[in-house]
Amino acid sequence: ALSSVNTNDSVFVFAGTYNETVVITQNGISIIGADSGLTIIDPIGDSTVTTLYGIYANGLNNLRIANLKIFDCYSGIYFDNIDTSVIENIFIQNCGKNGGSGIGVYLTNGSCSNTISNCYVFKNYYGISLNNSAYNLLYGNSVISNQFYGIYAYNGSSFNYFSNNRSDSNNTGIYTYQNSDTNTFISNFVNYNQGHGIRLDSNNGCNILTNNVSNYNNNHGISVNGFNNVVSNNITNYNSWSGIVFSSSSNNTFLSNTAKNNLQKGFQFSQSSNNIFTNNVAATNNQDGIYLGNNSNGNYFAENSIVGNNEKGIYLDNVSLNYFAQNDIKNNTDYQIYLLNSSTSDTFIKNNIQTSMINPSYAVYNSAASIFDMKYNYYNTTDSSVISSKINIAGGSI
Repeated sequence: ALSSVNTNDSVFVFAGTYNETVVITQNGISIIGADSGLTIIDPIGDSTVTTLYGIYANGLNNLRIANLKIFDCYSGIYFDNIDTSVIENIFIQNCGKNGGSGIGVYLTNGSCSNTISNCYVFKNYYGISLNNSAYNLLYGNSVISNQFYGIYAYNGSSFNYFSNNRSDSNNTGIYTYQNSDTNTFISNFVNYNQGHGIRLDSNNGCNILTNNVSNYNNNHGISVNGFNNVVSNNITNYNSWSGIVFSSSSNNTFLSNTAKNNLQKGFQFSQSSNNIFTNNVAATNNQDGIYLGNNSNGNYFAENSIVGNNEKGIYLDNVSLNYFAQNDIKNNTDYQIYLLNSSTSDTFIKNNIQTSMINPSYAVYNSAASIFDMKYNYYNTTDSSVISSKINIAGGSI
């Protein structure tokens, strides 16, 4: 059918199975199936052959692919330098070889300003991948049970927008890498992945993560590095490692995130400085509510709730110049505030510090060789002798 089409033509494809690769060679072509379960593209050949595509296009624009099922290819849809095109309501399954590579949907080589929406990408090697492709919109897709990354943006894939996607039961749910910065992630659901839920491993940062849910993953719920990111209103519960981890991540804003019932920490900082961290909740995690280590300096923590964690509330290890004000730090099983190693010059003021019933004398512990002023906090009592009994000093002074 495509041998006789002209630029801007639409091709309507009846239900049935088509054992061929569809190669598009003209701008403005629309290929529209009868139904994403009934119009099937299943080209002859082995899905381990790297040139076995379901649909292939190079150097074109204004394409539309809709209402198809693409099955058992190496790459289901392969767009090379394709712009301003639409992929919608496509079911893509079993593309790529086990233990190797291959992709459900692949945008590469400067494919920009495209839309991928309402697709079901299931049991491929990679789900949806963007390679050096910017300004694309991905929304409403379900990317499920792919062998490696569910949604993957790498090699300078920046300024993309990911919204209302579900990326479950993959190796990693959503992953950005290699200078893929300034991306936006809003209201995505990322659960039950074998590794991280969302991992932003970009160099420069400037990403926005808002209203995402990343639960029940087998690693961290969300992992962020880079600079000038905004991370707000995300939920990260029941992950096997920590809720949200910040590594080599500075000058960021973290606002109103929730980390509960994770098997390790609620929030973890490593080599992350000069961040603003406000109105977050770390509750009932199996280890610490908030952990700062490895020279995470100059951070500002205010109006956070650190409640009912199974170990420490706030744990500072070899950090300095952090500021804690008006935080609710209470009912954590171990110490509410724990200061260790060479931590120094950290400020605590107007925090509500209440010990647990299990360890009623475990308010503050200091083994750092430094002096910390803790008198301008609330201890649920004005009796100085009771307050003193709750402060334990193994090094330095309070």
